[in-house]
Amino acid sequence: MEDFGDSSERIKSEVISELKKNGISDMIPSSLSGLKDLKILVVGDTIIDEYAYCETLGRAKKEPILVFKYDYSENFAGGILAIANHVSEFSNNVTLLTSVGNDILVDEMISKNLNKNISKKIFKDSIYPTLIKKRYVYSYRANKVFEVYNKDPEKLIISEDEVINYLEKNLSLFDMVIVGDFGHGMITDKIKETLCRKSKYLAINVQTNSSNLGFNLVTKFNKADYISLTYEELQLAMQDRKSDLKDLIKKLSLQTKCKKICITLGKKGILYFDNWTFNYMPIFSDKVVDTIGAGDAVFSLTSLLACRNADPMLIPFLGNCVGALAVQIMGNKEPVKSEKLQMFIEELFKVNLP
Repeated sequence: MEDFGDSSERIKSEVISELKKNGISDMIPSSLSGLKDLKILVVGDTIIDEYAYCETLGRAKKEPILVFKYDYSENFAGGILAIANHVSEFSNNVTLLTSVGNDILVDEMISKNLNKNISKKIFKDSIYPTLIKKRYVYSYRANKVFEVYNKDPEKLIISEDEVINYLEKNLSLFDMVIVGDFGHGMITDKIKETLCRKSKYLAINVQTNSSNLGFNLVTKFNKADYISLTYEELQLAMQDRKSDLKDLIKKLSLQTKCKKICITLGKKGILYFDNWTFNYMPIFSDKVVDTIGAGDAVFSLTSLLACRNADPMLIPFLGNCVGALAVQIMGNKEPVKSEKLQMFIEELFKVNLP
């Protein structure tokens, strides 16, 4: 990866000074308040994230394995549920479209953990349960030891015709559609085609994980208005891990007809592409509890800003701010609250936002 600089306090200070000088900081209140009335449809796979906390007892005496003592578990609303929660912190008009399994657990999860201002259109699978990703976590340091899926992640029978019928009738009612494609069966080819054809503004995040590595690529979409990916997901989509990062982004832009692309670079920050110009933004916090879900938080807010044609320096800045808060939350325990984002920004600029 190209060297985009470091995330030292000096670099952060220089970036904040530049944002103040260019008047970007003055745009923040109106840019965030301008998201409230966006009518948004959020579409994608529902996932339940289970964290099983354990303590180490040591190596087994008769086998070369570590032995753990189970303490307790927590269940979080993951996948598209997490994205919907993040989005609903900034917009008052959010509708969730997803498919779930035939289990009571997901009903309880949605009832207890989905923000109350989210409208729901949920299709149920009568055969298979909802996908649960169970992560065993070393309690003391919050290190993940290993992960178990409760079923084949692609075995979810969705009512494809019913979903398409809903989309055909209702997509015109929404200002934008946010797609979180985790590769677990919700976004079929026909549903994808309908989304590309009928959405007024289409923002997509196509994720790579252990169950779909190399098979769930953003290039399956032939059209998008906004794309958010990790650097690795970009390399996989372009089948190229040697070329310059900026060249890969340009190729993706041409292939998907997408003019706005956000590439998250982990601890190196964000590189944002907007109409053939690039804006780099470093991270603003190195305090990390858990990185799970941070990319979803970044995608959620930046897609709204991109739809509103926010300043191309403001989008990666706010993306990194919301990402900095997301990595301080264990898994998808809660969304990044708009109030906490405002406090974080005020601390960075040492000013009070109206």
